[in-house]
Amino acid sequence: MRYLFALALATSLAGCSSCSSDGEESTVQSESKAKAPSKGAKNNKSKAKAAAEAKAKAKAKAKAKGKGKAPQPSKPPPEYGAEGEVKGELRLTAEDLEDGKKRTKAELAIRWEGGDGIEPGEDTVLLGHAPGTCEATEPTPFTENDTEITPLWSATCTHEKATALVVLYQAGNLLLLKRSVLGSEDKPGPWKPIKKVRFAKGAQLVP
Repeated sequence: MRYLFALALATSLAGCSSCSSDGEESTVQSESKAKAPSKGAKNNKSKAKAAAEAKAKAKAKAKAKGKGKAPQPSKPPPEYGAEGEVKGELRLTAEDLEDGKKRTKAELAIRWEGGDGIEPGEDTVLLGHAPGTCEATEPTPFTENDTEITPLWSATCTHEKATALVVLYQAGNLLLLKRSVLGSEDKPGPWKPIKKVRFAKGAQLVP
């Protein structure tokens, strides 16, 4: 009888030990699962990291592109002639266009003598193209802003029904070209600037 009781007690203890072990193992596994990040969380973290890297690359690319489009310094306008007297000749050349219309190419041929370390030279300055036919005229004084100015060269350009007066005069080291449409009684209207040509410092233009 005692033998049977001892056997039953041993069997019971063995079963409890097994249950306790299984319970602890289950608890450990549950805690491990709780601590381990889920698959979805890992994917979200990877996506966030990839998005941050892509954003950083795009920002760096935009910055590099912006640097590549930095405005370049503009070249200074050319200077013609040399210090001292510069002789000029206004040349007007008629040109026929494909549509049957006409235009005039205006140029100023210049030359200067050498001396005091300055080499003699010559050049041709393109002043532009005017619609219609242009002819050189005798320079006559005109008034602008209550100031009387005597041009170095002048010309009249006829285009369809309008006639314009073009004058060229020096102001400092600039040659100024201006145009005025002739109104009633051939009186010039407001003067509009056409072009500025820069000459060397100290250059004095003469016809």
